[in-house]
Amino acid sequence: MTGQAYSEAPTAVTPRSEQGETWENVDLDKDQKTASSSKGGIGKIAIGLGIGLAIGIFAGRMGRTPPPASPQSSAAQPAAITTAPSQTVTSAPVETGTIARTISATGTVAAYDLLPLLPQANGLQIERVLVDEGDVVVAGQVMAVLDDDVLQAQQSQAIAALESAKATLLERQAAVTQAEASVAQALSALAEEEAEKEQEIASLAQARVDRAQADRELARYEKLETDGAISLQELEIRRTTASSAAEAVRVARAKISSAQAKIQSAQANVGSAKARLRSAKAAVSSAEANVRSAQASVQQLRTQLAQTEVRAPSGGIVAERIARRGDVTNGSQKLFSIIADNALELQVQIPETQLSRVQVGVPVEITSDADTRLSLPSGIVRSIAPLVDATTRQATLKIDLPSDPLLRPGMFLRAAITSQTVEGLTVPYEAVQWQADGGAIVYLLDGDNVARARPVEVGNSIGGAGQGSRIEIKQGLQEGDRAIVAGAGFVKDGDRVKVVSEVSVNQSKEL
Repeated sequence: MTGQAYSEAPTAVTPRSEQGETWENVDLDKDQKTASSSKGGIGKIAIGLGIGLAIGIFAGRMGRTPPPASPQSSAAQPAAITTAPSQTVTSAPVETGTIARTISATGTVAAYDLLPLLPQANGLQIERVLVDEGDVVVAGQVMAVLDDDVLQAQQSQAIAALESAKATLLERQAAVTQAEASVAQALSALAEEEAEKEQEIASLAQARVDRAQADRELARYEKLETDGAISLQELEIRRTTASSAAEAVRVARAKISSAQAKIQSAQANVGSAKARLRSAKAAVSSAEANVRSAQASVQQLRTQLAQTEVRAPSGGIVAERIARRGDVTNGSQKLFSIIADNALELQVQIPETQLSRVQVGVPVEITSDADTRLSLPSGIVRSIAPLVDATTRQATLKIDLPSDPLLRPGMFLRAAITSQTVEGLTVPYEAVQWQADGGAIVYLLDGDNVARARPVEVGNSIGGAGQGSRIEIKQGLQEGDRAIVAGAGFVKDGDRVKVVSEVSVNQSKEL
């Protein structure tokens, strides 16, 4: 029975890859189909024989290994049954890379520069609020509008007062012009009087000459009359002439006195005109001051009207909105807070014993326990506080954060601060399989592409935690080992796998 089953094996057993059927189903189905074509008792006997034959064949295959095939049958049947690859994977060599040693710390996100926005116009009601918390604003953008009705009315009054002051100034400038003309006229009259006085002085001098001549002629004629050389009548003529000359001198002196009086009067007129001019100029100065004051009032009201539009002093994100429609402004109550330029920082504290290991400018990897999506490998230590807290013995570090929509002031984050860099073994992050007990394994490939689980001790990650990053292997692997990457989560120890690609960290193509 056993020999018969083995002799039939070449015709009944076909490799699974060629026929796609299981060993049991091949002969059972064939014999059952044969048995089903018989009738009556003979059919039942045939069925029994077929079943028995099938059981014998199956038992023979399971109990021994078929002998080597003859050369004639080697082309139709494989020499031995082998295990086919159970999984298609990619691999990468274990390589040496630069690894950052880090200091772990926790801290709170804060705004690098939080700008409080206070109203510049006090005592005005908020009419409109145009932004809300979380809105992005640019420098100069209107964020709220205050009621400006009262200021508009005051501005109209100030403009009217300015126009009135300008009109008064024009009138007083005209008065100055008139006063200047009066001064000029008085000076002209004074000059005329002085010229007339000079003429009178000249007339007096001539009258004196004439009198002296008349007095000499009179004396000569008086002597001649005494000598009887002339008549008394001629002497009287000379006496009359001398008397007329004396009168002419007196009249000339009187005219000079009159001219002097006129000059004094003209000088008084000049002084009065100049006084009026000074008064007119003073009035102009006062009017000019009034104009400047009115212009200042108008400008002040225009400034206050401009301040009824509350504008962003800098671009950024609105962190707080305190302003509400209907509120009345005052100088001590802020309306908004703005995160200037959306710049955030992480403030962490580290022990004083670790301060010597941290330098300004070193990179920091930022993660969040609350949000696994948040992973920022590009933080930078911006400053280290110059003082250490005397109570906690810790110093504050401020870390510049890159722009990320997931970041919010007040968030609690973890920071891995780079303290030094060393060389160590690394594998792609996807190659490490984390275990329930907290350990980790990496599947390595042997020479036959069979997966072998290898427990490892991991260190820091390079480039985050995810696809495309690498992780340090402290123990368990050697440089040059081949680690399964893609598909590592679907294999087990001892599985034969099919490797479709192998990528090094030094190659540019993706897995």
